[in-house]
Amino acid sequence: MFVLFEPVESRKLIKGQLMWFLGWAGVTGVAAYLTPRAEGHGTHTQLGLPPCPSVLILDRPCPGCGLTTSFTHSVHGQIAEAFSANPLGPILYLLFTASALVGGWCYFKKIKFDTNTKGMNYVLGVVAVALIVLGGIRFATTKLNSPFFNPLYQMERSSVPEDSGSAARVPEQDTP
Repeated sequence: MFVLFEPVESRKLIKGQLMWFLGWAGVTGVAAYLTPRAEGHGTHTQLGLPPCPSVLILDRPCPGCGLTTSFTHSVHGQIAEAFSANPLGPILYLLFTASALVGGWCYFKKIKFDTNTKGMNYVLGVVAVALIVLGGIRFATTKLNSPFFNPLYQMERSSVPEDSGSAARVPEQDTP
């Protein structure tokens, strides 16, 4: 059996299900707000996060590269582009969505949505191994030619003093 459903006396016992649902709602809201990058990775930088170190240093994708872009494409209904950004992205987002919706529904019905079963642990193990294996294959076979990867740009940027134009400027006021 993959999933067990058991009634509970108090919702306090299943608050994790509500947290999972709210986490999914947050991820979906952020993905709806973002614009997926055409490169297939780097969408997360719109949130002020740095580019992936694997892309910066090696110009190669890590196993998670493209997941934010893939989720964003999925939320925007661009399924082919979602698979292109990360082939497991739409599958992971679908599993996340299904489990969050069931968990949220069960929370309000006071039902424990127990996924700690042999079958579910097996499924999660397969997904984790697939992510790592696919990530390894992508790392070995893909050179991104990313706009984030440019050693000359990085060297030039590191030699520029910090106050050289990066500070906020106050507009000059016209005097009558």
